[in-house]
Amino acid sequence: LSEERLIERTSPQIQATQRQRVRELLLTGVILNIIISIVLVFYFNRSFTNRLAIMMDNSIRLGLGQRLNPPLSGNDELSHLDSRFRDMTGALDAAARKERAVVENAADVIFSLDDSANFTKVSPAALKMWGYDPAFLIGKHCLEIVPKVDAKKTMEALNKVKSDDSNNTFESRVARKHGEIIDIVWSVHWSEPDNLFFCVAHDITERKLAEQVIKEAEARVRQILESL
Repeated sequence: LSEERLIERTSPQIQATQRQRVRELLLTGVILNIIISIVLVFYFNRSFTNRLAIMMDNSIRLGLGQRLNPPLSGNDELSHLDSRFRDMTGALDAAARKERAVVENAADVIFSLDDSANFTKVSPAALKMWGYDPAFLIGKHCLEIVPKVDAKKTMEALNKVKSDDSNNTFESRVARKHGEIIDIVWSVHWSEPDNLFFCVAHDITERKLAEQVIKEAEARVRQILESL
């Protein structure tokens, strides 16, 4: 009976102590879970941010024509997106190489002018057709290689293309580096977003000479007929 009474007296105290310990353990576990969650969120967020920063840097490098960062490791969405981005970059590089090959090997001079008619880019064919190194022409006004008698007509034609891009072909002449005058036909497109004239110059000097020979021959035939 004494032992039973002792148990009856001490049991509520023991149960209260055990409940207090359980509450303390639960509270400690909750706090530890919160701390672990914060650490994991910080870690994964930092990893995600760093990987995203690498992809953003790759997009900047692509625009500047620089080499890309090493590929992202892993098998998550960002690594898959990085892989697709590199595939796109490879396709763009291939297209750019083909475009450069066409421009660099074209017989016609391919060039661009700003809205003031200054050269911004010139293909290598300028050296062969006009006698000027492309680097020499960059920044110079196009009329510097056009004979003065054709200057006004050339600028009027460019302004007409700027106002009405459907009329984008006209003839003019160019003074080569050593003074020789050649006839060219301009094919021009005005790009409003780029604020540039995109031009192709084709040498028609031989055609003009042939036309002149035909005109002179026709004139001689007419003179002979009239004399007869």
